[in-house]
Parts: sequence; structure tokens; C-alpha cells
Amino acid sequence: KGSNTLLSKLAGFEGIVLADAEHRHNALFEDGKRLEDGCQAHGRRKFRDAEKSQPVLAKEGGEFITALYIREDQAKQQGLQGEALLQWRREHSGPLKTQLVECMDAV
Repeated sequence: KGSNTLLSKLAGFEGIVLADAEHRHNALFEDGKRLEDGCQAHGRRKFRDAEKSQPVLAKEGGEFITALYIREDQAKQQGLQGEALLQWRREHSGPLKTQLVECMDAV
């Protein structure tokens, strides 16, 4: 029900919607008029949960996500949008994501 209400509220909206990975939101993105931008809250929470059993690895993972947020803030401060923002992300955030995946695969 919540998704139907949200879909009706955003029916005329075209653009990026910040949403968590809740499956009930999927209908918002089916027509291609809205693009989903994940919030990273679940990933961050998993690293926090891991602090009890793997404190060093959890801290390192959390630092990667924090670094990604910092990059996004830098891009925002520069007013980057569209292709310029995409290029910024590829250049500055892409290597961080690659490093994070490599670290996670190594565990």
C-alpha cells in the first residue's frame, strides 16, 4: 500500500529519487522516468553491526563509505551535474569503490 501512495505522489516526477532498497519501491522505477539513487544506509549499518566481531575490518569498510560521502559533498560544492558529475564520480569515487570491493573479496 505504501508504495502505491508514493507512486501516486510521484507520478508526474521525472528524475532521481533517493530511496532505500525496499522492494516495495520497485514500481517507482519501472517506467524509467525516475532513477533510483541508493542511500547506502544498509551497507553502513552492516559495517557497524560487524564492529563487535570484526572491529578492524568494520572500521575500514566504514571509512570507505565515509570517503564516498566526502567525494559526493565535494562534487556538490562544485555544483557538478550531469556528465560532469558522472565524470567526477568515475575519477574520484570509482577507485574507492574498486578498493572497497577488493578489500571485501580478500576477506
